[in-house]
Amino acid sequence: MTARSRSTLHHLLLLGTLFGVIFFCKLWVIKSWSSSVPFWDQWDAEGLYLLNAWKEGTLRWSDFYSAHNEHRILLTRVTALLLTSLNGQWDPRMEMVYNAAVHALFAVLVWVWLRPRFTRSWHLVVATLAIVVAAAPPHAWQNVINGFHSQQYYLIAFGLIGIDATLRGRALSGQWWCGVISLLLGIFSMGTGFFAAAVVIVGCLLKERRVTDVIRRHAITLVTCGLLTLAGVLLRQVHPGHEGLVAQSFRDFFLTFWRALQWPLMDTSLPFGILAYLPWLMLAVTAWRKRGEGTFHPKDLVLVVAGVWQLLQIAALAYARGAGGPWPGPRYVDTIVTGILINFLSALVYCSHYAQAGGILRRVGQVVFVVWCTGIAIGLSFTLRWAVQNDGPWLREYFAEMEHSVRLYLGTGDAAWLRGPRIPYPDASILEQRLKLKSLVELLPTAVRPALIPIEEKSVGFSSKGLSPQSHPLVSAPTWGSYQSLEQPSEWLSQPISPPPSGFLKFELAGEAPSGGPTLELWSEDLKSRIAIVTPAKPLQPTWRASYVSTPNQPFRIVAKDKIPGAWMAFSAPVEMPTGSYWTYRLTQHAPLAFWICLSGLTGCWIATAFGIRSLDKFDRTPS
Repeated sequence: MTARSRSTLHHLLLLGTLFGVIFFCKLWVIKSWSSSVPFWDQWDAEGLYLLNAWKEGTLRWSDFYSAHNEHRILLTRVTALLLTSLNGQWDPRMEMVYNAAVHALFAVLVWVWLRPRFTRSWHLVVATLAIVVAAAPPHAWQNVINGFHSQQYYLIAFGLIGIDATLRGRALSGQWWCGVISLLLGIFSMGTGFFAAAVVIVGCLLKERRVTDVIRRHAITLVTCGLLTLAGVLLRQVHPGHEGLVAQSFRDFFLTFWRALQWPLMDTSLPFGILAYLPWLMLAVTAWRKRGEGTFHPKDLVLVVAGVWQLLQIAALAYARGAGGPWPGPRYVDTIVTGILINFLSALVYCSHYAQAGGILRRVGQVVFVVWCTGIAIGLSFTLRWAVQNDGPWLREYFAEMEHSVRLYLGTGDAAWLRGPRIPYPDASILEQRLKLKSLVELLPTAVRPALIPIEEKSVGFSSKGLSPQSHPLVSAPTWGSYQSLEQPSEWLSQPISPPPSGFLKFELAGEAPSGGPTLELWSEDLKSRIAIVTPAKPLQPTWRASYVSTPNQPFRIVAKDKIPGAWMAFSAPVEMPTGSYWTYRLTQHAPLAFWICLSGLTGCWIATAFGIRSLDKFDRTPS
C-alpha cells in the first residue's frame, strides 16, 4: 500500500469513527433519558397543525412556513412530515436519531473543512478532540432528547455553511449559490437565522481596506445578503405570549449576555467571560489589520465572521429570553458551545500562522490559550457530571411517568390519568383535546398507541385475569394468561387478523417457564403453517417484557400454548411498530457498545497521527 493510500484510509477511518463517536454518544443519551411521546410544542407545531392536517387532507403550503412563536420553522416541519410519511407513524425518537446524525455529520464537515489548516500532527489530534468534546456530550441535552429541536442544528449548520460558501465563493459561482441557498434555509430554521446573511456583509468589509473596493468587488454579495437580511427581519414575528420572557431592562440583558459568555463556568466568581472571546478577538484584530493585503487566509476570515455571528446569537438570546437575567437554557447551549469551538480554533490558527515565533504576542497568546482551555475543561467537566448525575435520572423518571399517563389515558379513556403533574403538555385539558383527534391518535408512536385487539376464537386455561400476583395488570391493553391453570394444558386461539401496514408487531410477555415451555406463535389463517414464533430476548419472568416479530404479509392467527405443568405465560394484544421505529429502537439499544467501539477506533487514529503515520506527499499538505 502506497503512502497516499495509507493516508486516504487513515482519514476515512478517522472521519467514520469521529461521526460514530458523536452519533452514538447522542443515541446513548436518547436511549437512557428520552421518550418517544411528543413533548410540549410538538403537539401543536407538528401534531395538530401539520400531521393531523396532512392526515385529514387539509394541509396547505402556507402551513409549512407559518409562524411558530418568533420563528418560521419550515425545515423542522418538512423533516417531521418526511419522517412520518416514510415511517408510517409519528415517532419523535426517530426525529432525535435524525437530529443526532445531522449534528454528527456537520461536525465531520467542520473537520474536513479545517484539515488543510493543520500544519502539524498534534494540531489534527487536538482539533479533532475539540470537535468531539463540543459535539458529543449532552451539554445541550434538551436538543438531544427532543426531536422538535432540529431547528437548533439547522440554525448552526446552514448559518455557518452559508457564511463560508458566500465569502469564499466567487459571486454567482456554484459555491456562492450553495451559500445563498444555505443562508435562505437558515432564515427558515429559527428567527435569528438572518444573522448569517448580515455577518457576510461584515466579512466583505474585512476583505478590502477601502469601502469603494468593497462595493466594486462584492456588490452582488452585498445586495443579496442585504435582501436576505431584510427578508429575515420582516418574516420574524413577535409572540404576545412571550413578552414576559424578554429582558425587562438593560441589567437583565447584560446579565444574560454575560452568563452566556461565562458558561460553562457557572459556579465560580472568576470573571471568565472576559477571556471567553479573547482567542477570537486576537484573530479578528489580525484580520482587520491585514484587510486588503490578501495575506489573511479565507478560511480564517470565515472563523472571524462566524465569531461575529455567534455574538449576535448570544445578544438575541439575552434580549428574547433575558427576563431576570437567567443562565442560558439547555436548548441554547449548542450555539454557545459552537462559539467555544470557534474560539478554540481561532487560537489554534492564530498561534500557528500569525503570531511571530518567539514574539511577545505569541507567548502571551499561548499563556492565555492555556488558561482559557483549563477554564473550559473544568467547566465542561462540571456541567457534564451534573447532567449525568442529576438531569439524567430526573428526565428518565419524568418521561417514564409522562409516557405511562398518556398510554393509560388512551387505553382507558379516563381523563384522570392526565391530571398528574408530569404530562407532555402544559395544559391537561388541551392535551385531552389533542388526544381525541382520531387522525392524530392513528399516527402516535408505538409506546402509547392503542393495541390491535384480537377476537378470541378458542380459550382453554387462558383468561384475562391469568396473571401471577407478581405481575401488574396492563391497563393500556388486554392480556391473557394461564397462571390459574398451572397444572393443566392451556391453549388460546384468535380469529384471523388482517395484517396491519406496520413492519413489526410488539407483544408484552410475562411468565415463568423452563426452556421450551409455553409458546406464542403466529399461524396462517387455515392453521396449516406456522409463520413466526414470538421469542422473548430473555427467559420469561413475572414482569412484562417486550418482544417483537415481523408482521406477516397474509392474514394470520395468534396461537398461545402452555402444555408444561407448573409453567405459565401471559401475553398482551399486539401493537403496531413500523420498520423505521423498530430499527431506531434497535440502534439506540446498541448505542453504548457502538460508542465504545468508535471511540477505540478514533483513539487508534489519534495514536497513528501522533506518531506521524500519514502521507507526506504534496497533495496531503496543500491547503485549500
